[in-house]
Amino acid sequence: MINNSYLLGLFTGTTTTTTSSSVTTALAQANKQPTPPWSSGVKAPEQSALLRAALGGRDFINEGAAQLDVKNASGDYKKLFALYSGLESMNALVNRAGTKGVSTLELTQLNKRFAAGIAEVSKWIPSADLEGIRLVQGTSATTSKTTTAVARDGAISVTGPIHEGSPDELSPAFAGAVQFSISVKKSDNTAVAVDIDLAEMGTTSRTLTNVLNHINTKLEDAGLETRIGRELVKPEPKTITAGGKT
Repeated sequence: MINNSYLLGLFTGTTTTTTSSSVTTALAQANKQPTPPWSSGVKAPEQSALLRAALGGRDFINEGAAQLDVKNASGDYKKLFALYSGLESMNALVNRAGTKGVSTLELTQLNKRFAAGIAEVSKWIPSADLEGIRLVQGTSATTSKTTTAVARDGAISVTGPIHEGSPDELSPAFAGAVQFSISVKKSDNTAVAVDIDLAEMGTTSRTLTNVLNHINTKLEDAGLETRIGRELVKPEPKTITAGGKT
């Protein structure tokens, strides 16, 4: 039987205990992450230094100046730390612009450098080529919601009964000159009026089915998605009393 320590010795020249210790140390180093510049243990640069750097005309994002305290760390860290430093420099411009007593000439210079920073960051993000992070440029938004319910009109409106019997029978409600208009409000709050004249049905019998088809065709021709349909009304139960019996 071959002992594992013998096999390890063939490849490493060390004992099992020494090899395990080396592997543990290597794993610990691999799992360690570089200390970010926003960490509480890192001394933040002075605002005056950031302001001088921002007004000096140099690039806001300098990947070469980013420092990593872990060897062989992913290149993503250096890029993100450089981006953070650039944004901090831009923040120094904002803080200075909000200081009371800043002259108009200085404010113009601050605005010019801030605009240059925005342009630089916007150009840098698409070309950052990060491996393990997806960075997207956008605008933050805040949404406020109330706990009070707001009543909304239903998508379906039901009228009273207009026909009794089969939908394919002639309906007295549609006899004679029948004209009306349907007003539909679209999603952009514009109203569209659709005029309905049953005389346009010609010799087509005015059954409920045919009238609904005629109305829906007019709505479709007007470019609307609203449609008219029918709903069966269940008859109410009736009680008949005869000879004192119900």
